[in-house]
Amino acid sequence: GRKDLYGPQFILPNGFQDVAESIAKEIKDVRLQSVVTGIDYRQCGTAGSDSRKVIVRTAQEEVEADAVVCTVPLGVLKKGCIEFSPALPAPQQGAIARLGVGTVNKLALIFDHAWWMPHTACDVFGFVAEEEHGLFYQFWNMAPSTQKPVLIAVISGQQATAAENMDEKVLVDKAMKILQRIYQDGNTSPGSAVQQPVAYHMTKWSQDPYT
Repeated sequence: GRKDLYGPQFILPNGFQDVAESIAKEIKDVRLQSVVTGIDYRQCGTAGSDSRKVIVRTAQEEVEADAVVCTVPLGVLKKGCIEFSPALPAPQQGAIARLGVGTVNKLALIFDHAWWMPHTACDVFGFVAEEEHGLFYQFWNMAPSTQKPVLIAVISGQQATAAENMDEKVLVDKAMKILQRIYQDGNTSPGSAVQQPVAYHMTKWSQDPYT
């Protein structure tokens, strides 16, 4: 059945791009479409060296810097997309190998109106299914923060990867069946109140080379 998850929530209506753009305001040189392929820090801090710079390599150029802060996702480090010279120390390599990383995908359901709002005031509600664990186990109510009739259905675990190879219409049908069950079983609204989405969009993060 449904479980409403109350408590303080912080949602970025426009996504984490707002965070990056805010930080970028303080940076004079921002280079987009520059995929880093290598970081050479062999001369960094070497006593007596004429050049103590770090060299960052991209497909287009090499950039020298006094220091580099590497904030790429763990998945990128696991794939070995960036060549470090010298190789990262053994403790760091061991940590990268041991740490787990999984996929979480989201299916955005856009409706004509927020039909669930009279019955669901919280920002997040969950659903425990007897089968297909991880498939639409949580729904984010985006209406309060965005003023738009949107629900985000969350997929995790093996279901998140499998869903990327499924027809999106099939996934929408599965999500809508869960919403039907939630509002039929919850005694808060008859199942007939559930409306079909007018549009939808699915993320496919495991297919993104930068995650």
